[in-house]
Amino acid sequence: MMMKRDFLCDLAIEFVLTQKNENLGELSVEQIARELDVSRSYLARIFKRERNFSLKEYLLREKMIRSSLLLVNEPQMTVKELSQKIGFLDTDYFAIIFKKYFGISPGRYRECKKKLLYPEKNELSLTAEKCVETGVRKVDK
Repeated sequence: MMMKRDFLCDLAIEFVLTQKNENLGELSVEQIARELDVSRSYLARIFKRERNFSLKEYLLREKMIRSSLLLVNEPQMTVKELSQKIGFLDTDYFAIIFKKYFGISPGRYRECKKKLLYPEKNELSLTAEKCVETGVRKVDK
């Protein structure tokens, strides 16, 4: 019995989304195809046709999303530990890919998110009152 193509893609995405972070590194298109009982080439072709991006690209995107969440939610975890947890053996390569997706390095991403989440702890933020107290003036252009 043939599965409907969009349903097959949904199942592939569901399978990826239900994987633990630790399993993402080993997850491949081949594994997903085996799980769904279809050939790798068929799954890859149908996924690309139905979603306009490859399943491999989707796996990488999911890793990047999860790594961004780990950067914020696991502040004690180093970037190296985090990259290894989601399946990158080379931290430098992880940082390059992360920067391509988010436009900023993993460390800077963490710092920026920290400042957004905890602005009261941000030593660099100057309120109007602090500006007056410290002698900082607003520069008009």
